[in-house]
Formats: sequence, structure tokens, C-alpha cells
Amino acid sequence: MSMLSLEQPIETIGAVKALHAGHPVFLLAADDGSHLVVKQESTTDAANMRRNFLTMNMASPQARSVILTPPEVEALKRYVKFCRFVAKHDPTSPVPADVSELAKYLNAGGTWFKMKEAKGLIDLKAAARQMLEGDKTGVRAMAKALNESGGLEALGKIVAADMFNNNTDRFAPNNAGKVFVKTDTDEVKFDVKCLVNVGNVMAAMSGGKLKAIGLDSWDPTADGNYADMTKNVGYGWLGDILAPDKKADRLKFAQDIADDLNLLLGPRNRKFSFLQQTRLNPDAPKRIAGGMDKMIKKLIDKMEASLKRPNPPAGLQSRLVKLRGH
Repeated sequence: MSMLSLEQPIETIGAVKALHAGHPVFLLAADDGSHLVVKQESTTDAANMRRNFLTMNMASPQARSVILTPPEVEALKRYVKFCRFVAKHDPTSPVPADVSELAKYLNAGGTWFKMKEAKGLIDLKAAARQMLEGDKTGVRAMAKALNESGGLEALGKIVAADMFNNNTDRFAPNNAGKVFVKTDTDEVKFDVKCLVNVGNVMAAMSGGKLKAIGLDSWDPTADGNYADMTKNVGYGWLGDILAPDKKADRLKFAQDIADDLNLLLGPRNRKFSFLQQTRLNPDAPKRIAGGMDKMIKKLIDKMEASLKRPNPPAGLQSRLVKLRGH
């Protein structure tokens, strides 16, 4: 078995690499060549974060995330101490900058979790930036991934999971505003209908091809609102759009999502005006909404099963009533 995996505790670490400057995301490597990504969220609400992850794992299995246990966090701290010990006794081996960065975030507390390294990961923000600089490789790859069989449906499942989790950090219905993409020379503004965080629309390799992935499902502003599964839901819960009588609202939301994606992906430069100009296929809204409907069925089945087990979260029943309509 691999030294680093989701199925067993983190014990031995061979190297650490910071993946995103200024953000607590690190790639761990072991001596056997295995890898894991660890990330920190500032919240201390590990219980609801775990429930959030379980919901997103249903929609996007490749985004599976597992909360670190206290001994696993201690393993990270031990590695930092080891690097400092080596540096103290060997001036030619200073503490790597990435390890110092890890130490800084470990001292900040929060909740740490682990996930598999997403191979071939691309996000809409990076793809749009490349397009604005003249390179359309990223937007073409992302559009192809979404247009392929099951691609837009996969995105719809992720969106439904976000709504259930009350995650406003990817898309939010009826949330017209502006997003910005920086290039080396400029900052371009886009007027959007529901897109909130351009960088959180992502795709990664799965089964040999790119597919939408639901990473970053925990909304950093979520503490104290309907992300808490121990509380009943009411007015303002994003998951209300998953109710049976909100089918028309879901289709409009899906249309807004498709419009925003086409805006950020940019038009196709076709020689003839009668050819399709948008990167997403015309049936994109219907397929996104279809993916949402499939996820709703999964959520209902899961909640019905969970309510039969001992000590289910107190707010689960109110969510089930909303999604079933009774």
C-alpha cells in the first residue's frame, strides 16, 4: 500500500511543495513516490466540513476529501521539526521555503484535510487569462471537457451539491455582478449573471480525459449560516432551488451558468456566421439542469438512509422535506 493515501493515516513525509503561493495548499511526497495534497481552511467547524465533503464526494468522487486527524496534523508538525533539526546541524541544508510556509499555516490553526493530487488540473480563471493573452488551449480543453458526454451533467451535479452545502463561492443564483481576470498587462472585467469565483470552476483528468471536478466545496464565509447541518434551513438557503417546484428556476440558473461560462471561455472564431459561435453546445443549460436533477435524487436517497441511522444531524429532516416537497 502507498505510504500516502486517503485510506490510511499520514505518518511519514519525504518532501513538501507549496502549490499556490500565499494559500495553505501543499503537495506531500513520500519515499515510495506516492503523493497527497493537504489544505487548510480557517474554520474550526470540522464536523460540518466533513458533511460538506461527503455531499460533494457524491457529486464529484474525484474531489474526495478527508479531514486530517490530530495525529496526522502532528505528522506535519514533526516533518517541520525534522527539517529545522537538519538545518540546525547542517548549515548547508537550510529549511526549505515551502516547509517554512507550511509551518506558518500550522501555527494558524484551522482545519486541515487531504485529497488526491488532481492530475491535469485547469481552472476557468487561468484558461481565460491565457485566452486573453492569445493562447486558446485552455478554453478549448475546458469547453471540450464540458461538451463531452456526461461533462455538463457532471458540472450540474457539482452545482447542486454546492447549493445543498450553501456554498456561494462558485456560482450563486440571481447574483449578477462582475468578475475580473488579470493578464500581464491588464485586468479585464466581465459582467456575469451568477458566476462568483472564476478560479473555482475546474476540470481535472479522470479516466483518461478532462472532467469537471468539485474542489473547494467549503465556502470560507460559510460559518454560522446554512452550512451547519445541525440547524434547520429556512429563508435564504441556496438549496431551496433544488425543491420540486423550482424546476423552472433551476433551468434559468443553468442558462445563466452556461451564459457566464461562454462569456469567460470566449467566442469561437468561425468563418461563417451561421455556424455555432459559442464554445458550449446549445443544449448546455438543459444538460446542466439534468445533472442537478440527478444529484437531487442522490441527495434524497442519502438523506432518507441517514435518517434511519442513530443520531443523524438535527437539520437533515428539514432539508429532506425541502428536496422532496413534503
